[in-house]
Amino acid sequence: TGRHPIELRQLDLLKYPFDGFVLLNGQLVLDKDMKVISARTIEGLDKEELLSLFNSHAAPMILVEKDRLFMNFHNGDVERVQREIASPVYDIGEYHGDDIFMSTIFVPRGEEKNFTNLASARWHDLAMDIFLPDGGKVYGIQKFCEREGLGRESVIAFGDGDNDIQMLRF
Repeated sequence: TGRHPIELRQLDLLKYPFDGFVLLNGQLVLDKDMKVISARTIEGLDKEELLSLFNSHAAPMILVEKDRLFMNFHNGDVERVQREIASPVYDIGEYHGDDIFMSTIFVPRGEEKNFTNLASARWHDLAMDIFLPDGGKVYGIQKFCEREGLGRESVIAFGDGDNDIQMLRF
């Protein structure tokens, strides 16, 4: 999922017995006890480019850290999208130097932002996730399978957004 551990708690999903978690579009992989199997963060020039866009306020954005999600600003589109996925509109905040796993940007189709190295995947007509180009959900699934000694024939995947296409092909 593209979701954060905070959102799993908000949606009361941790009451179900999962074997592990592939979160944040594969950038964070946890075992059944929520211990880290793999964690990948955006670094260097890619991080600077992402923060520049966040600070420019060119579009509403969520920055995703391990223990926090926060936005640069929000508008009616953000409120609509978050309501449709049963997630809150996150607080407006400032970046204080913690690791960034990914970002979500709220822009309509046709107004995508391009990045030098980062990948993006749309999951709503008004929203897309930004993450490491060699990451994604397939990367996270592979890391979980390696840890558990599973082949991909042991994986069941489902999705409804463009950010699920590579995972479904895998």
